[in-house]
Amino acid sequence: AWDRVTEVLDRIGVAYTFTSSKRWQRFMIPEAMAENNKDAKIKNSIRNTLLKKASTGLAHKLFPNTQIVCDGDSLLMAEWYRKFIKGEIVVEEK
Repeated sequence: AWDRVTEVLDRIGVAYTFTSSKRWQRFMIPEAMAENNKDAKIKNSIRNTLLKKASTGLAHKLFPNTQIVCDGDSLLMAEWYRKFIKGEIVVEEK
């Protein structure tokens, strides 16, 4: 199904990029990423909860008039991409 989505985006000339969650999180919520990486013993479920709280908090700050239902990830991904295409951030290839 994703192949069809990218095919349509290509045909209509919409720019898109693929990225991992860690890549945009390192830029948008670096403090939470650093805190999570300090203790390797933290369970993944706790790690994910901390990241979700951080993303939701930042999304509330950046978009105060937007009702956030679940978490702020989608808003932060969109903001990350906006900054990426404007050249405000540079993504290192790994």
